[in-house]
Amino acid sequence: MKLLPLHEVDADSQYKCFYEQSGGSIPVFSGAKYQRGHGIGSILSGVMKMALPVLKKGALTLGKTTLSTGMNIARDKLAGKSLQQSFQDNLKIAGSDLVSRAMNSFSQPRKRQAPPRRRVIL
Repeated sequence: MKLLPLHEVDADSQYKCFYEQSGGSIPVFSGAKYQRGHGIGSILSGVMKMALPVLKKGALTLGKTTLSTGMNIARDKLAGKSLQQSFQDNLKIAGSDLVSRAMNSFSQPRKRQAPPRRRVIL
Protein backbone atom coordinates (compact mmCIF):
# COMPACT_ATOMS: atom_id res chain seq x y z
CA MET A 1 0.00 0.00 0.00
CA LYS A 2 1.40 3.29 -1.08
CA LEU A 3 0.63 6.45 0.92
CA LEU A 4 -0.05 9.64 -0.97
CA PRO A 5 1.55 12.85 0.29
CA LEU A 6 -0.69 15.47 1.89
CA HIS A 7 -1.35 18.49 -0.26
CA GLU A 8 -0.47 21.64 1.57
CA VAL A 9 -2.95 24.48 1.04
CA ASP A 10 -1.65 28.01 1.29
CA ALA A 11 -3.64 31.11 2.24
CA ASP A 12 -4.00 32.34 -1.34
CA SER A 13 -5.69 29.17 -2.52
CA GLN A 14 -8.08 29.23 0.44
CA TYR A 15 -9.08 32.79 -0.42
CA LYS A 16 -9.45 31.87 -4.09
CA CYS A 17 -11.68 28.90 -3.20
CA PHE A 18 -13.88 31.12 -0.99
CA TYR A 19 -14.05 33.85 -3.64
CA GLU A 20 -15.16 31.38 -6.31
CA GLN A 21 -17.90 30.04 -4.06
CA SER A 22 -19.16 33.45 -2.95
CA GLY A 23 -20.90 34.05 -6.26
CA GLY A 24 -19.67 37.41 -7.43
CA SER A 25 -17.40 40.34 -7.01
CA ILE A 26 -19.86 42.67 -5.25
CA PRO A 27 -20.07 41.90 -1.51
CA VAL A 28 -23.81 42.38 -0.96
CA PHE A 29 -26.03 40.46 1.43
CA SER A 30 -28.69 38.70 -0.61
CA GLY A 31 -30.80 37.10 2.17
CA ALA A 32 -32.92 33.98 1.98
CA LYS A 33 -34.49 32.84 -1.27
CA TYR A 34 -37.88 32.26 0.32
CA GLN A 35 -39.01 34.52 3.11
CA ARG A 36 -40.64 32.98 6.14
CA GLY A 37 -42.90 34.71 8.59
CA HIS A 38 -46.20 36.57 8.52
CA GLY A 39 -48.00 35.28 5.46
CA ILE A 40 -51.07 33.19 4.73
CA GLY A 41 -50.57 31.31 8.01
CA SER A 42 -51.21 34.39 10.12
CA ILE A 43 -54.44 35.05 8.22
CA LEU A 44 -55.62 31.47 8.64
CA SER A 45 -54.71 31.46 12.32
CA GLY A 46 -57.03 34.44 12.88
CA VAL A 47 -59.85 32.62 11.11
CA MET A 48 -59.22 29.51 13.20
CA LYS A 49 -59.27 31.52 16.42
CA MET A 50 -62.75 32.73 15.54
CA ALA A 51 -64.01 29.36 14.26
CA LEU A 52 -62.62 27.16 17.02
CA PRO A 53 -65.21 28.02 19.72
CA VAL A 54 -68.05 27.46 17.23
CA LEU A 55 -66.59 24.13 16.12
CA LYS A 56 -66.00 23.07 19.72
CA LYS A 57 -69.58 23.83 20.71
CA GLY A 58 -70.87 22.05 17.61
CA ALA A 59 -68.80 18.95 18.31
CA LEU A 60 -70.03 18.87 21.91
CA THR A 61 -73.66 19.14 20.78
CA LEU A 62 -73.13 16.47 18.12
CA GLY A 63 -71.61 14.11 20.71
CA LYS A 64 -74.48 14.58 23.14
CA THR A 65 -77.06 14.04 20.40
CA THR A 66 -75.25 10.93 19.17
CA LEU A 67 -75.18 9.49 22.68
CA SER A 68 -78.87 10.14 23.30
CA THR A 69 -79.80 8.72 19.87
CA GLY A 70 -77.81 5.57 20.61
CA MET A 71 -79.59 5.20 23.94
CA ASN A 72 -82.97 5.63 22.23
CA ILE A 73 -82.10 2.99 19.62
CA ALA A 74 -81.03 0.56 22.36
CA ARG A 75 -84.23 1.27 24.30
CA ASP A 76 -86.33 0.59 21.17
CA LYS A 77 -84.45 -2.66 20.51
CA LEU A 78 -85.09 -3.85 24.05
CA ALA A 79 -88.76 -2.99 23.61
CA GLY A 80 -88.92 -5.33 20.61
CA LYS A 81 -88.83 -2.85 17.71
CA SER A 82 -86.79 -3.80 14.63
CA LEU A 83 -83.29 -2.33 14.50
CA GLN A 84 -83.71 -0.87 11.01
CA GLN A 85 -86.97 0.88 11.86
CA SER A 86 -85.50 2.20 15.12
CA PHE A 87 -82.47 3.62 13.24
CA GLN A 88 -84.67 5.37 10.68
CA ASP A 89 -87.00 6.92 13.24
CA ASN A 90 -84.32 8.07 15.68
CA LEU A 91 -81.96 9.43 13.02
CA LYS A 92 -84.75 11.57 11.55
CA ILE A 93 -85.51 12.95 14.99
CA ALA A 94 -81.81 13.57 15.75
CA GLY A 95 -81.24 15.26 12.39
CA SER A 96 -84.16 17.63 12.79
CA ASP A 97 -83.05 18.37 16.38
CA LEU A 98 -79.50 19.25 15.24
CA VAL A 99 -80.77 21.47 12.43
CA SER A 100 -83.13 23.34 14.76
CA ARG A 101 -80.36 23.84 17.34
CA ALA A 102 -78.00 25.16 14.66
CA MET A 103 -80.63 27.57 13.33
CA ASN A 104 -81.40 28.81 16.85
CA SER A 105 -77.74 29.38 17.67
CA PHE A 106 -77.15 31.43 14.52
CA SER A 107 -80.36 33.43 14.81
CA GLN A 108 -79.60 34.65 18.34
CA PRO A 109 -77.58 37.87 18.47
CA ARG A 110 -74.13 37.53 19.96
CA LYS A 111 -73.35 39.40 23.14
CA ARG A 112 -70.29 41.57 22.83
CA GLN A 113 -68.17 42.09 25.88
CA ALA A 114 -67.24 45.63 26.79
CA PRO A 115 -63.51 46.29 26.86
CA PRO A 116 -62.04 46.38 30.36
CA ARG A 117 -61.87 49.80 31.97
CA ARG A 118 -58.45 51.19 32.47
CA ARG A 119 -57.66 52.67 35.81
CA VAL A 120 -56.12 56.11 35.79
CA ILE A 121 -53.57 56.50 38.54
CA LEU A 122 -52.73 60.07 39.48
